[in-house]
Amino acid sequence: MYPLMIDDAEQENNQRALTLSTWRMKSSRCTSRNSSRAQAVKEGKAVKDEPYYVCQVCGNTVAGSAPERCPVCGSPASKFKKVD
Repeated sequence: MYPLMIDDAEQENNQRALTLSTWRMKSSRCTSRNSSRAQAVKEGKAVKDEPYYVCQVCGNTVAGSAPERCPVCGSPASKFKKVD
């Protein structure tokens, strides 16, 4: 779905739509990794207890600690909010 949206945004020369679609595609990859952790918990498997941080610019979610820069949108660590 996202590659098609990105192609459309490029053809329309819509930079904002291109940026948002690209961020969403990258962010959904991170969400997929987090979903596999949730599945492991559901199955009763041991999962490392660690905090999660969400980028307030693009929605990227990471476990452990906020990165120096968001790998999706490039925002600084200060833009990440810890989820308790």
